[in-house]
Amino acid sequence: MQPEIRTVLARRYVMVERKGFGEEGNMVAPEAVMALYDYVARNDLLDKMDLRFGSVPDAMADLPAAEQRYQAGWFLKDGAVVPHEDGVLQDTLTGGRTAVFRHLGGYEGLGETWGAIFGGWLQASGQTPRAAQSYEVYTVMNNDDPALNVTEICVPIL
Repeated sequence: MQPEIRTVLARRYVMVERKGFGEEGNMVAPEAVMALYDYVARNDLLDKMDLRFGSVPDAMADLPAAEQRYQAGWFLKDGAVVPHEDGVLQDTLTGGRTAVFRHLGGYEGLGETWGAIFGGWLQASGQTPRAAQSYEVYTVMNNDDPALNVTEICVPIL
């Protein structure tokens, strides 16, 4: 598994965060995604949105599953102005050098891809992660045939 090394530009986004993982894994992702979709629909913002992304900022932390967070986000198109609303964070993703891995297929296999990156590739590559959040960008989302999904796993590196 070899990534493409890119220089990613800083990007503005909107995000909804939820806490809590169960034995089956990320149980709050659908709730966060639906809250984000509701915000976008309620404010008629779809034309201002670019690609969706997600992150689990506590994945490497020693926290109980109930305290781990999932963040569902949407990158904003350049110049987009969106309303502030309680529970919806607006911020800018830090740009910089990033290892970008392509995961093809359903989301259920993402954990294995993340494991291969952090359990093998990172050490073998000699790359050093930056102090920035890793994240997934959902470049192709196909609910009818998840085998067609394309997810970019982005790992900021020095």
